[in-house]
Amino acid sequence: MYKKILFFVWILVLSGAIFVCQASANEDYKAAYSFCSSEQMRFQSEFVYEISVSVTIYPIKDSEYCYDFDTEEKNEVAYIVHLLNSMNLIDDGKVIRGADIPVVNINITTTDGYTQRVGFVAGRFYDDSGKQYDIDYTEYNRFLNFIYALKTKKIILDDEVTFEASEWAKNDIDTAVKKELVPSFNQINYTGKISRLEVCQLIDNLLANYGIEDAETKDNPFTDTKDKTIINLYNYHIVNGKTENEIFPYDYITREEFAEILSNVYGLLKGEEETSEETTCYVDREEISDWAKDSVDFLGSKGILIGDTNNKFRPKEFITKQEVIISILRLANMTV
Repeated sequence: MYKKILFFVWILVLSGAIFVCQASANEDYKAAYSFCSSEQMRFQSEFVYEISVSVTIYPIKDSEYCYDFDTEEKNEVAYIVHLLNSMNLIDDGKVIRGADIPVVNINITTTDGYTQRVGFVAGRFYDDSGKQYDIDYTEYNRFLNFIYALKTKKIILDDEVTFEASEWAKNDIDTAVKKELVPSFNQINYTGKISRLEVCQLIDNLLANYGIEDAETKDNPFTDTKDKTIINLYNYHIVNGKTENEIFPYDYITREEFAEILSNVYGLLKGEEETSEETTCYVDREEISDWAKDSVDFLGSKGILIGDTNNKFRPKEFITKQEVIISILRLANMTV
């Protein structure tokens, strides 16, 4: 039994909480979506065999506007299903129709052989009955960018995607979620690695929670992203690219890279320079890049980002999402 999602887009994608929440074909989609829990979502995604995406925004074949994507990989399926079900659908009672408008058709085939057709018309989601819902363009665009990143191999997911934090991290993760420090679309794969883009999303969300408006300037030197969270943090001098004009948004981030970013966030929130007179005594201190040592020392002195039980900082290792979230929680608690 296969599970298919076919996207025909002009203005693309996002959807599918129906099958994830085990809603019947006759149930109202919005209700099914509203009562969908992450637990139900995880259970259902395990029964998805394949996702097939056919995107047609503009008739420019083999571009980000027109392409096909197929996957049977469970990690990719889990992420796609999660992103679709984290979307906020707004029942505004409107209907848009026309011959030359952007359309995304999504065929979802469940493991019992039942197929539902949902999708998007002019950027609006429609359910299996044809009912339309308004959606936020940011969510819509985020999903499309993710699919294209999978298509072009710009992002390589962890082999195993989980929904639970490690035992030692659960209480802090729960607290961070309750404090709205973790947007719903980021609530996946806590134990896995985290991309530079996801770090920016979490930090941008933190700034919004503190009432910090977007930067006045909107300069974007990067040729590999148009993501507004990255652009915002760049203009706040929180993040930089790996090169002069590339940030590699889907690359995983190391512990020392994150230290540099989080130190900059602290400076913005507190309005003070991030300096420390203390020098961390990690046994692997010599492995920390010179450009990151001040940030590592500063965050260590504040207890925001610390080493492991063996007194190692492991600067070149990829940091996990749960470590990032807990560090952001500690910073948030200090800057209240």
